Amino acid sequence: NGNGEDMNNDAVRVNQIDFRKTMPSLRLFEALGLAFSVQCLVPAFLGVLATSAIDAAIPKTAPNGESMLNISSVAQQLQMPVSDFHDLVILGFSNGFRPFIRLPLLLAVAGFTGVAITRSAGQQFCADRRSGVFRSLRHAARFWQPVLISIMLLCMMLTIAVCGFWTVLTITKLIFGTDSLWAAAGAPVWLTSLLLIIGGSCVASGWLLSLAAIGVDSCDGPESLSRGISYVLSRFQRCFCYFAILLLMLAISRAAVSQLTTLAGHMATQASLSAINPAVDCGSGFASFLNCAVQTWIVSLAFCGISVIYVLLRGVEDGVSLSDIDAGKRLSS
Repeated sequence: NGNGEDMNNDAVRVNQIDFRKTMPSLRLFEALGLAFSVQCLVPAFLGVLATSAIDAAIPKTAPNGESMLNISSVAQQLQMPVSDFHDLVILGFSNGFRPFIRLPLLLAVAGFTGVAITRSAGQQFCADRRSGVFRSLRHAARFWQPVLISIMLLCMMLTIAVCGFWTVLTITKLIFGTDSLWAAAGAPVWLTSLLLIIGGSCVASGWLLSLAAIGVDSCDGPESLSRGISYVLSRFQRCFCYFAILLLMLAISRAAVSQLTTLAGHMATQASLSAINPAVDCGSGFASFLNCAVQTWIVSLAFCGISVIYVLLRGVEDGVSLSDIDAGKRLSS
């Protein structure tokens, strides 16, 4: 250099690369390990039972009792509110008021389940500390007001979006008529439908992140939903990649766990029953048990993944380290 000092030309040797720091997105796969913990599986199991009870008490009123929308890779606890909302947009008040009671109840169960699971997953992910099943459930019960407020705000925003959709549809019908709707004016209705799907997906993703904000950072209702939606909008591409990876993980895990539980069920029934009566079948009761086991795992994995996504977005958006997140601190309760 200019001072006559010799530059160090020695080669630099890299002995180890921490891929979790160089590629933080890989930490999303840690949700697979978090989902296996009892602290996450127990709230997921209780949520699956509560969802099944609501589905039995207030069955769907869509044609043939089935939804017109099926998302096979998503847990039923998250799929059912989405399909119910889809049916409400299509059918409106033609099925009465029961769907308007069923949907908030499903969201409430998903909300409390999500807060409990994200609390446990957040503490394990941020501080490698297990909080315990009852402490996580107590945290979800203690923050019942933020959960309900976030659900109310979610329903208000979705209602405004649906009203806009029906307004465009009604005006288009009045101008062009029903017969020539798709021939002459299908574009505005299609565009409005597309905007409703995109906007609803963004708001729903923000609400899921708000559950993690309540569970991980103990936020209140408006702050949690505002934070979740702002993360989705400001980091849209990153959020899209994170949720795409999570959906892929859910699809693969669902297929693998379903196959594993089915094989185990056939082996158990053949070993214990078929030796006595080869015609004995496992029956619908045992099939329901297998489905409950699969759904419990998928719900646990889904909310653990959402918890990890929230923590990663929190670090990218706000520059907050894991130790500064509330779930990384020791609870005073």
